[in-house]
Amino acid sequence: PFPYTGSASISGSLGITGSLVSGDGTNTVGTNGNEASIAGRNNATTGNIAATVAGEYHTNSAFRGFIGGGEQTTLTGTNVAAMGGYNNNIGGTYGAFGGGTANNIGGTSYFVGGTNSSNGSGYVYAMLGGANLDCQTDSTVLAGGEFNTSVSGHRKGAIIGGDNNTLNGSDTDRAVIIGGQYNTIQSGSSLDSAIIGGKNNIVTHTGSVILGGNGLSTTKDEQVVANHMLITGSLVTGRNNSTGRTDTLPWAVIAGNNNTATGPYSVIAGGQNNSMTTNSNYAFIGGGHGNQAQNADCVVVGGQNNNTSNNRSGIIAGFGNTNSGQNSVIVGGQSNTNTFTNSAIIGGSGQATTKINEVVVPNLTISSTAGVEQLIIANYA
Repeated sequence: PFPYTGSASISGSLGITGSLVSGDGTNTVGTNGNEASIAGRNNATTGNIAATVAGEYHTNSAFRGFIGGGEQTTLTGTNVAAMGGYNNNIGGTYGAFGGGTANNIGGTSYFVGGTNSSNGSGYVYAMLGGANLDCQTDSTVLAGGEFNTSVSGHRKGAIIGGDNNTLNGSDTDRAVIIGGQYNTIQSGSSLDSAIIGGKNNIVTHTGSVILGGNGLSTTKDEQVVANHMLITGSLVTGRNNSTGRTDTLPWAVIAGNNNTATGPYSVIAGGQNNSMTTNSNYAFIGGGHGNQAQNADCVVVGGQNNNTSNNRSGIIAGFGNTNSGQNSVIVGGQSNTNTFTNSAIIGGSGQATTKINEVVVPNLTISSTAGVEQLIIANYA
């Protein structure tokens, strides 16, 4: 006869109308007629359509709530579940909690697991691991770390690891802090921003990033701030700059517009529409417009539409100059052409070399303030 006290072996199905209590006699249920306290001890289940299974010293007053295992869980709210843990206070709606100690969790549509001494009150958020976390915001993730906070008003961001980091309220949507200590993405206008590592760093601008460092801050939108940066691969900055390479050899395009560097260990710095070929190992173009370096160890500095194409050749300034002589140089001038080794053209227009080891200067004036003018020309055949 029922009520029945003791153990029972049941083969087949068992239909029970009303509430269900089992355990050592210390579990209780409410008066709704649809609660269950199964196994465990000192568990009180009073919520409508609620169940507590195993564990001890639980209080379950949630509507459609579930506690499974653990100790001293207090469950309130609607459609919530708690699994394991110790001394946790779980409420809100449509949430799930798993493990951890001394957490105070509420809000809507959350998942919290493995945290200690943390608070949650946002909407559609998650806290995973860590301790002393505080998530007050919507669509946010706090993962690991300690004493990290997402302040009410923030949305769709994350803090991962580190300690004492803060997403500080409104207009910080989609911002992220990864690691570090005492870093803050400040409210006001810091959308789509990030801090990666470092200490005491503050972002106050949209689309900006701080990388490491101590006490750094942003000064404008779409800015990257770093104290010291070592780049062991390739680097591209500026606008519409690119490379045609698919390997991992280092090269760099720094600043400028529409520049293309394809030579390994080569650099284009500034300027516009400057380019290199795949043979331009260790080459350099600095500034200018429409300049080309097409072989190893070439240099073009400034000027426009200059083209140097042999090993260790160079052009400095000028317009439309062409240098195909090895170990040679053109300095300034316009439409000058060098085709010989170890030769040079200095200034002029339409000048050309005619032999190796030649220097072409269309007009040369040498003056001395001491009143002595001397030019010595030695021809070694």
